[in-house]
Amino acid sequence: MQQSAITVVINGNAYKLRPGDTAAAGAIPTAERQQLIALLGSLREVESESHTVAQAGRQVSAQYTQQPVSQIKPERLGAGDADALMARLVMEENRNKKSVPTRQSLYKWVAVCTVVIIVLVAVF
Repeated sequence: MQQSAITVVINGNAYKLRPGDTAAAGAIPTAERQQLIALLGSLREVESESHTVAQAGRQVSAQYTQQPVSQIKPERLGAGDADALMARLVMEENRNKKSVPTRQSLYKWVAVCTVVIIVLVAVF
């Protein structure tokens, strides 16, 4: 089966490439070929990251739903993903929340304020 050609424009020069067509790839000058290789490497990293995120999403979603992992589509967030995201946001909010003063800390502040008032009254 013949795969369709991909047209790549590098520095204003257009190249038609097909997977497995080494002659067309060899016709690209070395500097432009290095740019294309760097771009394809970046695309490969993005693709592997998206597969990793999709796999993690499937695992989390499988914990919260009764669907088999094979039926979950990695393109969309599932109910488990939303639950996991909400749980993470709640944990971050609780971590950033200021603690409620305890009785002991309240007594310390009252004692410090009382001492400061007594010192100020004694001085003036």
